[in-house]
Amino acid sequence: MTCTNFDANCRWRNVDGVFVDELDWYQGSGELDEARLAVATATHVMPDGAYAIAATDMVQFAGVKAVLVSDTISCQIGDGEIRFMYWTSPEVQLKVCVKKMAKVYPDFDFCSAPIDKNDPGPVFVTIPDQGPVPFQIYIIADHFTFNSENLKGGFAIIDSIEYYAKMCDSSTQTHDPDSRSIPLIPLAESNDFNGVEDEKVTQKRSYFENPTVAPFHLGVPMGVDSKTGIFDFSSERDRERKPLLTSMVKLHAPTSHAASAEQRLTFDDSDNRVEDEDIVSTVCEAIVCSFNQTETCTNMVHQSAWLISNEPIGNLLTGIRGDASILPYNPNGSFAYVSGPHDQIRLQTIPFTVDRSVTIVFSYYKADKISHLQAILKPADSAERIVFDSPKITKNSRRWFRESLQVPAGNYDYLIFRVKNLRANTFIGIDEMFVVDDRRKSFCFTAH
Repeated sequence: MTCTNFDANCRWRNVDGVFVDELDWYQGSGELDEARLAVATATHVMPDGAYAIAATDMVQFAGVKAVLVSDTISCQIGDGEIRFMYWTSPEVQLKVCVKKMAKVYPDFDFCSAPIDKNDPGPVFVTIPDQGPVPFQIYIIADHFTFNSENLKGGFAIIDSIEYYAKMCDSSTQTHDPDSRSIPLIPLAESNDFNGVEDEKVTQKRSYFENPTVAPFHLGVPMGVDSKTGIFDFSSERDRERKPLLTSMVKLHAPTSHAASAEQRLTFDDSDNRVEDEDIVSTVCEAIVCSFNQTETCTNMVHQSAWLISNEPIGNLLTGIRGDASILPYNPNGSFAYVSGPHDQIRLQTIPFTVDRSVTIVFSYYKADKISHLQAILKPADSAERIVFDSPKITKNSRRWFRESLQVPAGNYDYLIFRVKNLRANTFIGIDEMFVVDDRRKSFCFTAH
């Protein structure tokens, strides 16, 4: 179910039907105005390549929505996970829902909490086990209700959808002969498109309510049904407006799915090569961090639910006694940490590039027996790889431990630290991240 280009091979599309949804999703493939999007969304992270967008420039009722649906998933074993990047204008919300094929829309078996903060994500949503039956996943955008002189309605952008799950084999599946998928919208393609933008709760709301700010105009293709509330670019006045993006195409249904599930979920090391001989490494800017408040690397903490402390936190049994600048701990330093309860939570770096193989070194603190810490590396255009699993703790584990990760040359979307099953009043810390070369010398403070 991975979808990055939202083209004919994408296994996601609009749903159709009376009263199912009122807005449509489109493939946005034009260039976004980075400066305007950054001001509007309070983030400099941009969608990469093509993306999906739903938008309107008229204030709508809260229930007016755009619904993106996956192909039928035959069945999964245990819980799965869907993740994607997202950008939303003020008040617009996203949610992920699941419905078994035997049920009628919108009788969902599961829906996530509203997703409307911490743009651009990524957001990670657990897809509960649905049993040995087929189902579909829905991504729903609604609450296009914002109303100011500078923006009316709003938009939602989705990029880089990924779905991870262990799939059933045919012997474990059961099928209801009466179950049917909701018909999908037939494809419409046009290059006569334009428009959209905005986002980030308090910041983005106050920006659009500022009377000195020039109005934003949202555009979509000519001929779009008036129910979307989006103006078209057929008039001279509308053509003079500067759009945020330059090309949109209505999402179309997939034409073929030749790749097997195993092929889609397998990591291929051949995709992890750097072919440009002049490529410049950016791993130092992304990774090196002692979590002092003055370091730019702390942005990855501020954009997550993790925190930074410069003093011991928690109790003597499960708390963190200091930072990792001196082992087993230094009571006077700073570090990143997360406290429970959390079923799952992540700390993610920005994208980076490495021009030759390096080793990333980091320290972690974990004192309880139940929680689980993993380091996950995501090469560009390939699946995630788990590169570190924390071992079970012993009675001597109330201290920092130092670990290393081998990273081949290549382009990477991120390195993440994933924490699972973190109970209340327990803590996990990350600190002292740096990079060394094959001689164990600093990679970032020497010429390379």
